[in-house]
Amino acid sequence: MSCLPIFTINAYQRVSPKMQNFPIDDVSATGLLHKLCSRITRKKGDDVLPFFHRALLQLSSADGVAKKEYNMFIIGEQIKKLLAKNGRERDAVAFGDLFRRLQHSRVLKSQASVLCFLLHLSRLETDHAEPAVFQRLTPVTSLPAVARSARSEARHTSAATSGFVSSSDLTSAPSLLPAGDQSKGGATPAVGNGTRGGGGQPGTNGLSHKPKPPLFTTRCELSETVLLREVLYAFQGVEGKYLKSDAKRDHISIDPKVTISPSVRCTVLRLVELGWLHSRVRLFCRSVAARPDAGLLAQSLASVLREQLEQFYRLIALMEAQLSGGEMDGERLTLRRLNVWTLDPFFQMRFLASLTDACGGETGGALASVLHRHLSHGDPALVATVRHLLSKTCEPLFVMLSQWMFDGELEDRHSELFIAADPSVTDDRLWHDKYQLRDSQIPSFLTVEQARQILATGKSINFLRQVCRDDSGIRGIESLRATFDAINVEALYQEGGTGELSTTITSVYRETARHVLDTMCQKYQFLENLQAIRRYLLLGQGDFIRHLLELIEPELCKPATTLYPHNLNGILESAIRATNAQYEEADVLKRLDVMLLSVSPGDTGWDVFSLDYHTDGPIRTIFTPHCMTNYLMLFNALWRAKRMEFVLSGVWKRQTLLAKMTRSLTETSVVLHLCDVLTSQMVHFIHQLAYYITFEVVE
Repeated sequence: MSCLPIFTINAYQRVSPKMQNFPIDDVSATGLLHKLCSRITRKKGDDVLPFFHRALLQLSSADGVAKKEYNMFIIGEQIKKLLAKNGRERDAVAFGDLFRRLQHSRVLKSQASVLCFLLHLSRLETDHAEPAVFQRLTPVTSLPAVARSARSEARHTSAATSGFVSSSDLTSAPSLLPAGDQSKGGATPAVGNGTRGGGGQPGTNGLSHKPKPPLFTTRCELSETVLLREVLYAFQGVEGKYLKSDAKRDHISIDPKVTISPSVRCTVLRLVELGWLHSRVRLFCRSVAARPDAGLLAQSLASVLREQLEQFYRLIALMEAQLSGGEMDGERLTLRRLNVWTLDPFFQMRFLASLTDACGGETGGALASVLHRHLSHGDPALVATVRHLLSKTCEPLFVMLSQWMFDGELEDRHSELFIAADPSVTDDRLWHDKYQLRDSQIPSFLTVEQARQILATGKSINFLRQVCRDDSGIRGIESLRATFDAINVEALYQEGGTGELSTTITSVYRETARHVLDTMCQKYQFLENLQAIRRYLLLGQGDFIRHLLELIEPELCKPATTLYPHNLNGILESAIRATNAQYEEADVLKRLDVMLLSVSPGDTGWDVFSLDYHTDGPIRTIFTPHCMTNYLMLFNALWRAKRMEFVLSGVWKRQTLLAKMTRSLTETSVVLHLCDVLTSQMVHFIHQLAYYITFEVVE
């Protein structure tokens, strides 16, 4: 539905045949129209009154309003054809250039109407008969004022209560011509519903001699100034005398007792929508302030939104000043001006309201992700607004990232950062369990790989400080901190993972990881411990394992219940002193020990014996209990295979000795040969199994 135009000829200015006593001045709209009719028709005095009468009727009718919609392109083509028809092709070309310049000009608002008017004036110069603009107009000798007044009253009441003008009001107004004139004039023009101003007195046919009333005056004597004041109140979320807010329906409505024209009602309702949007944004700011768990990012967003609202309040103050002082300097504030001035603030506030609805109760990185998605908007002005909001909102996130990456400090009371800490985890599980990624809080402008690098960087700093007791500092970290602090917050979401910020994050991660590895290798002999596990638990030290088997075999053949750890430890120390293991690092030899597994009925020492390698401190972070359990499982498998190899080696020795003793007994040679073949096959199998476990599984 389209509202009626704001500026129209008022109902009481419509004409009657008694024009002789009507005062026509040179300032009013009717006076200017009378002069225009006299100039076009070249008539004066009473001769021009019928045409003046018809023009007023045409302008005040709905048909006349509809005819104000001109197609600028069609009018331009008509002018070109007219110039070409008169043999003025050069002027037609010049007009085409001027027409294009006019289309891009903003000086004239009603460009099509002005071109149409000039086209009609040009036709008057070539047509000396009846003027073209009045060819289809017939003088009207009488106007049924009583019928018009009654129809206007009914339609005014219906339109004013609804707030919009129906299509029937615009197209099906009753004819104001007598029957005889209708038959002569053909199509009868429709008349507006008369809601633009006060109508004429019922029962009279003459025009009212009242002066022209101010525009937008309502039938309940609400002036435009009062409406403007109410609208400015509504902009600030303040309920006025005539504009009421309905909390249940969540909208602002006009007091039903007030009767105003449909066009003004449409304009007012469109204007107060800006106040409703402002209330939504303000409600979001207040809800953030009232929530104790809102977080720093949500509070930053609310703060920058309040700055936007303060700019809006300054605009309202300017409008109020214009409304209060405009009458004195001639620049009076009107609804139409207010409608134009608030177009940009309306779109801006509507976007901010939709943004706050999307944010909802989000906090931290999830809130930043919501704002970041709105950067894909097609309006550059709104994109600039989102960038400003996102930059201010991400400032706390930027500070938290800096503290975590360079100091290992996690100040996140509201769980906004994508890194979560569990304070109940002990230091030996710090690297594995204390710090984890919180996937829901990873901002959309950071990749998962970047988030993992940031997590590992801060975790490395805490590992060095709490587990390794290393406060020496990381080489080059201060220069990287200065580089990181110099980066603008906007770099978080503008680089796409390839800019200076991404490079700095990767550099800090690599320097920190390198320092951790150097500390573990140099101070805690990480590589030496790896070699010790390979030599003793994975049976890499052959001479030691062979000698240990020889020394410990008598003890392990006993029942498991009769074994004592201190006896086995003595045998272990003897094997170390008798082999190259004695040259091992003292720290490594201290970690090597004997462990007896759980005993079951019928078990021998071979079933429960196992070597053990103790880990503690930073080394335990790498060689966790679960990891050492896997090493012990491998040791037991290799130990059993080595025992079988040791047993088969003894069998082979006895068979060789037996073969020498029974060389003269030919009857047993075949049996002994078969035993040798079987033994060699078993030895081959054990060698292949040990090779597979060592090289294919372990290494």
